[in-house]
Amino acid sequence: MSTIEKPVLFKGEMVRAVMDGRKTMTRRVINPEPEKGFFPGPCGWSTTGWAWWRIGNLPGTVPHDGCTCIPVRCPYGSVGTRLWVRESFAPNPYGGVIYKADGGSAGGILGQDRFSWKPSIHMPRLASRITLEVTGVRAERIQDISLQDIMDEGTAAPGGKESALGHEWREEFERLWDSINEKRGYGWAVSPWCWCVSFKRVTP
Repeated sequence: MSTIEKPVLFKGEMVRAVMDGRKTMTRRVINPEPEKGFFPGPCGWSTTGWAWWRIGNLPGTVPHDGCTCIPVRCPYGSVGTRLWVRESFAPNPYGGVIYKADGGSAGGILGQDRFSWKPSIHMPRLASRITLEVTGVRAERIQDISLQDIMDEGTAAPGGKESALGHEWREEFERLWDSINEKRGYGWAVSPWCWCVSFKRVTP
């Protein structure tokens, strides 16, 4: 059986965290967001990448393991799925590809301002340098994140202090989350439901 592969986008800061081994988890907003009144049923989630949202006895829904749920599948796959990372890049005039997360230098020959950077969404599979393997999938609200998960998300140490207090780590992650998601209406304050995908880096 061939391995399932899916693309995943990362910003430069998170690309560096993955390459440094600091990031082994990512949270992505569940889209569409479960409507008001929806909540995880006793079926919870599974390693096959499914979550079930219990909605009571809504007409037309199918009972599942003793409850009435709507199944929702994680778009990033299940345990064993491989994710290839898309990041900002540019063709190297001397051959190959240059990655913006690296600072955009090509052996110190060219400066970053000399490149025509392409958005990560346009990166083809062959240009990707990072492959991840999914090791776990679950669903939870963003504000339910644990301190360990905040660190596993690759959050930079607050003020450069690895000994920072838990609330400082949480505030740092909150700022990072809002910088990516608030403009889309999924800021920390609304605590959207997210897919929590853990992974390990593997050789393509």
